[in-house]
Amino acid sequence: MKYTLKEIMDVAEKGGFAIPAFNVYNLETLMGVSQAAEETKAPIIIQMYTRLFNTGTGRYMTPVILDVMNRLKTPVAFHLDHGAGIPECIRAMRYGTTGIMIDASTLPIEGNIEVTKKVVDMAREAGVSVEGELGHIGSTKDEKWADYTEVKDAVKYVEGTGIDALAIMVGTAHDHYAKAPVLAILSMLPL
Repeated sequence: MKYTLKEIMDVAEKGGFAIPAFNVYNLETLMGVSQAAEETKAPIIIQMYTRLFNTGTGRYMTPVILDVMNRLKTPVAFHLDHGAGIPECIRAMRYGTTGIMIDASTLPIEGNIEVTKKVVDMAREAGVSVEGELGHIGSTKDEKWADYTEVKDAVKYVEGTGIDALAIMVGTAHDHYAKAPVLAILSMLPL
C-alpha cells in the first residue's frame, strides 16, 4: 500500500514502533526488501540515493519500485535519501517518490532553511512529504565531524521550513565505525 513518508511515520507513531528504511540500488536489493516486508507483514520505507536519480538506475528502478508499492499489502513509502539539491528532488518527485530528503546540511543554517523551504513548497504541491537535515551527518571517513545539532537550531529549522521529518547530528555517521560513536540523544529529548 502506497503511503507518503508523513503517513508512514504517523503509522509508526500511533503503533509505538520504528519503521526501517532500506536503500535499494538494484533489482536484487528491492526483491529482498519487499519479500521481507511481505513475509513479516511489516511497513517499510524504500529509499534510493540521490546519485541514482542522476543516472539511468533511477529511471529503470522507479517503475519497479512503484509496482512493488502497489502490490505490497503493508504500508510502504518511497523516499529520496540525501537529495543533493533541488534538481534531484524534482526528478525524484517526477519519478514517483512519496517522500524526499533535501540535504542542505553543509550550508549555514539560514541557507539550509532557504533551500529546504523551497523544496517543501514544491513538494506540498505534489503531495510529497519532506525530510530535512540539520547538522551534517557525514561519513566515518570524514576528518572532522559536524557539531551536534542544538535544540534551539532544530526548533528554528523546523518552524522555518515546515518539514515533516528531521535528521539531526547526534554523533552518528554513515559507513563502518573504527571506534564506537559518542551519541548525544538525550540532549534532544526536551523538543
